[in-house]
Parts: sequence; structure tokens; C-alpha cells
Amino acid sequence: LYREDFRGFVAKVFDTGPLLPNVDCVASIYNEGCHFLCHSDAFIETRKLAFLMFLAPEDEPWHRSDGGTLELFETDNAGAAFKPSKEITPKWNTMVLFEVQPGTAYHAISEIFNPDKTQLIVSGFFHSSSAKEGAGAEVSVPQSLGAFTSVRVSEDSLTDADLKALSAFVSESFLARETISQLCSEFENESQISLHGFLLPEVIKGLRSACCTKDEAESVGRGRRTELGVGVGQGWVSEGPSNKRRYLRFLGCESDQDFAGQTLSQLQKDLFESEAFLRFLSAITGLALLGSRSHTRRFRPGLDFSIAAGDDLTEDMRLDAAFCVVDEDEDIESTKEDAKMSADEKRNMWGSSLIGGYLAYVESETQGPFMMYEGTSKKAENNNGEASETVAAEQDDEEEDGPLAQSVAKNNSLFIALRDQGVARFAKYVGGVAPGSRWDIQVETKVDPDNYKD
Repeated sequence: LYREDFRGFVAKVFDTGPLLPNVDCVASIYNEGCHFLCHSDAFIETRKLAFLMFLAPEDEPWHRSDGGTLELFETDNAGAAFKPSKEITPKWNTMVLFEVQPGTAYHAISEIFNPDKTQLIVSGFFHSSSAKEGAGAEVSVPQSLGAFTSVRVSEDSLTDADLKALSAFVSESFLARETISQLCSEFENESQISLHGFLLPEVIKGLRSACCTKDEAESVGRGRRTELGVGVGQGWVSEGPSNKRRYLRFLGCESDQDFAGQTLSQLQKDLFESEAFLRFLSAITGLALLGSRSHTRRFRPGLDFSIAAGDDLTEDMRLDAAFCVVDEDEDIESTKEDAKMSADEKRNMWGSSLIGGYLAYVESETQGPFMMYEGTSKKAENNNGEASETVAAEQDDEEEDGPLAQSVAKNNSLFIALRDQGVARFAKYVGGVAPGSRWDIQVETKVDPDNYKD
């Protein structure tokens, strides 16, 4: 890789002109759960060619179903396409090279699903002295999420009639005036709050059943590879571009073929788009709200995510509320006895950071252009079995640079957070071993700046 004659050979093949002697090179080990989200490498202007050398075990043939494929994406005006135009399955002693161009050459490495497979990838860049125009710049097209309603509500506008209307959906414990006052005090201190067990048992039971039934019918999660087209159609559309987000959004359909989408959409309309709910939000946050918009989403295991891309940054303050549905119930039936999962196992999986699916809010400038998951936890100890000073210092830095707010995926929970100017949000990639999809209803409201107390 570093030899002058090899650089000359590569330059001749790609007709790049002379390549510089400084070659970036890194070795990465990928095992179960590891992936690299869709990204472009053009944010450093001298990068000319990218390369990946696959060193998967020679005596263990690699199959597409194992995951870990290199995905190459074509581009449009918004960024990377929803589906890759080409997939390359790892093979021993195979090298892939491609040009690095601003706004193009988007690529990803899909998640590895086979727990018995590991691959080594040597990757890096050849550089050129000629700088590329537009390096570091990515297309930024704001996501189209629809218009806000024009209803204005204030913290003291929640009526007894509103509470009665909400009682058809919301657990009684959250509708007591004393509880609402306590929640408001908590939110004023923290600027975020989580309401667990938000919906009545009879409401969430049918909703969770509809979502889990669809997940199982489409064989998603639990280590099974999910194809990109799964779940698309019957009212569900894909959201992109793939270098910034990938998930499904429900826009509605005329038939009742998609019961999960219809059930979520009906709840979105009847509860989360109601003025009673907006007045409830205003009451428990102490904020005057100037309208809202909402949408229903599905994050499929082994596929979906959104990054803190910055294209959702606003010049005004927003209040977000996200209602989450995930599978946390014990399996009743399974084709394999050892494949059954208990409720505790599922809750622990969602509660950990390893399978993702959580929401986070971060300062926009702290985010890099892409995210990678290594699939292992970093731990170093000294001779006494204690964390080393270096790791301890790194952990302290991570805590200081950590998210401003974060909420793990938890069934029947409502997470509410205040989003200021310069704050970005993302939904962490849902790992393929997750029990199922993350389903949610996202509500976004505008905050009246004249009524806000810092």
C-alpha cells in the first residue's frame, strides 16, 4: 500500500495523476452487531481514492446472509439513495477502490448477523495534492414533515373537559392535578421528563399486539437479516437520504391491510393531535405552545436510524414528545425453545445502549459526519483490577461530551424534551438482535418565546 510503484499503478488505473506518499491506513475487526452507517469520505479535501481490503477467513466462505457487505449508493439531489446500487460480499484477499468525490461515493458496511463470523478490514485513503471543490460540504435538504397547526395553548388552559377526554387513553395517574403540578416542577428543573405506563393497559395491549404481530409476520429482529423493502407499502414510505436517516413513516392508506399502521395512525389522530393533549403538554411543562405536527415512525432492526445531521436545527425553540412502542412481553410461543425471550431479557436489551433504538439530543457541533458501532465494550484494568487512569479519563470526557438528553426505547412511554437552538436529535441505529422494531409517534411543537422563562 505504501510502495511508490503500487501508488503509481493505482494512479494509472484511475487516471488520477500523482498520488502523495502519505497513505491513511487503519485495520478494523467486525463481528456480530458491527456496522458502518452510510457516509461519504469527502470531508478532507486531499482524499482522492478510498480502499477496503477484505481479510475474511479464507477457509470460511462469506455469504450475504451473514451481513458485513459493502454497500455502494447512488446519489440524488438530497443525498444517498434509499437502497444501495451495489453490494459486495466480503471475500478473502479482495480489495475494493473507489474515487472520493464531494456529494458522491456514499457507502456503508451492513451489520454482521452471524455470531460465528468475524472479518478483518484494512481500509484507508490515497491522497492527491489537488484539492477538490466542495470538499467537506454535504447536501442539506430539510426533511419535509408537514405544516404546524396554528393552535395556541398556555399552561393554565387545561380544563376538566380535557382531562375527561384524555382519560379514554391516558393512565389516570398522570391526569391528577397534583401529579401534573409535580411533573411541571420536574420539567422546569430538567427540561426533560419520561412518563412510563402512559397509556391505559387496554389501549397499549392492542397497540403492542398489532406492532409485534407485524414484526413477526415480516421476520424482523432477533438476529435475522431484514431486507430494505420489508414493511414498505400499504401506507408506509421510506424516509431518507440514507446518509442522514433511514426509517419508515406511515402516511395512511385506504384499506385496513396494515393494522399496525392504522392503529398507530388512529391514536396519533385521536390523542396526540388533539388540543386536549397539547394543553396537557403545556400544563406539565409550563410552556405556552404555538401549534404542533406529528408523524408515525417505524425503526426496523438491522436497518433503521437517524443521525444528528443538523438539517433539523431550528432558529426557534421546540418541545418534542415521543411515544414509544416496543416488544417487552415474554414470548408465549416459539419454533425453538431456546429462542424464547423473557420480558426481563427484552427490557434489559432495550435498556442497554448496545442494541440502540434510543433517542438522544446533542449539541450539533459535537457530531461527526457519520457513526460507527464497534460491537464491543472498551474496558482496561490495572493490576488491581481497577479501571486504568487513561480509561477513567476517557470515560469522564465521554460523560462531559455526552448527550444533553436521552431516552431508551421503553414500551408505553412518553418522552418529552425541550430542544433549543443549536441542538440536534437522533434515533440510534436499532441492532439486528433487538426483539423487534421501535415504533413511535413523534410530536413536535413550537414554543412561545414571549412566555418562556430561561
